[in-house]
Amino acid sequence: MHPRLAGATALGALVILAAGCGTAGATPVDRAAPSARVAASTSTKGAGTIDARGTGILQGTPNVLEVSIGVSTTADTAQAALQRANEESGQVIARLKGAGVAATDIQTRDFSIYPGYDSTRKRFTYSVSNSVDAKLRDLLKAGAILDDVASGVGNDIRIQGVSFSFADNSALLAGARTDAVEQAHEQAQQLAHAAGVKLGRVTSITEDDGGLTTPAGTTKLAQSDAAGAPVPIEPGSESVSVAVHVVYAIG
Repeated sequence: MHPRLAGATALGALVILAAGCGTAGATPVDRAAPSARVAASTSTKGAGTIDARGTGILQGTPNVLEVSIGVSTTADTAQAALQRANEESGQVIARLKGAGVAATDIQTRDFSIYPGYDSTRKRFTYSVSNSVDAKLRDLLKAGAILDDVASGVGNDIRIQGVSFSFADNSALLAGARTDAVEQAHEQAQQLAHAAGVKLGRVTSITEDDGGLTTPAGTTKLAQSDAAGAPVPIEPGSESVSVAVHVVYAIG
């Protein structure tokens, strides 16, 4: 063979051999990496979750009456209006305490003083408003207490707001939480069955805006009649609502 041809042939064989060796060496590395990525992706998808939500609502009869008692006075001078308002507000507080309402359940809420004008924009009166918030924890006596307060103040008194609440709603909240979680579990089971997968363990559970109290029945507070009958009070019912978000693993 011609020396040049022999050299070329040998060089070509060397190139092919080197290429073959390079390919053999690259296969385990280059193919292993994509294979590992695919496996990781499959594992992530396999560890999927099911999100479920549930709401528990329980009703109960409130046992606390929260009432805002206002006093509004008008006089020719600011001092006179203020003095009368202070006296009458003091009577409201004294009668509430005398009826057994705790000092911690009585709070001065609003106070204002403003002038009054006639049609020519000339000031001729001053008005003072003062309100006291009170929590009456004995609903059987609440009507009589309000009557006694009103009789002590007279025409200047104003019942400005009434609401009912629970002294302790922990038992209602506990029941509502149980119902909410059970509802979420039922929903998750339905989703898992529809998807053809098994429901796994709970991975997280969150309470969303729990403990909200919303009206569920009727409440009534009317003024006493001319015969002096106590103010009729009907607490009706209130509902406690709990919402939960539960995440389950797919088994």
